[in-house]
Amino acid sequence: MNHRVSRPRPRLRPDITRGITQRVALGCNRHLYITLNKDEDGLCEVFLHVGRSGGCIASHCEAVGRLVSLALRSGVSPEEVIDQLRGIRCPNPAWYNGTSVLSCADAVAQMIAQQIEAHGERVPHHIAASSQMNLAPECPECGGMLQLAEGCMLCPACGYSQCG
Repeated sequence: MNHRVSRPRPRLRPDITRGITQRVALGCNRHLYITLNKDEDGLCEVFLHVGRSGGCIASHCEAVGRLVSLALRSGVSPEEVIDQLRGIRCPNPAWYNGTSVLSCADAVAQMIAQQIEAHGERVPHHIAASSQMNLAPECPECGGMLQLAEGCMLCPACGYSQCG
């Protein structure tokens, strides 16, 4: 039997989109520039650029932006994107504009939620809830939470120490 399954196809990107760019401070002492663009059907693409950065973080941000854009153009709701990205945590969360930014992905989720709300739409409470988690950095050795003691960041789980 030959069953053909219809696969969703992303809508084409129009020649002209309109959007905004926001700079967000990250916990790794960098800035993330998030650009959200819309077409006549709503949010359609996300571009992420880490200021003066190359390598791994830049490639991960480009990948997140491309996949979020593909999802949005394929009919995935912005709320579903927010739900997937919200709360993803990197080793060095930051505090920005009165809220915690746990990672680049979390920053994207927060910006999408802000844009939805800015246009008078409601974001479900469980999705819109701020990412208020422990802001202590993560141990690079074991993933445990580092604690500040005598000017050093110490991991009680494995003994890792970062001073200075």
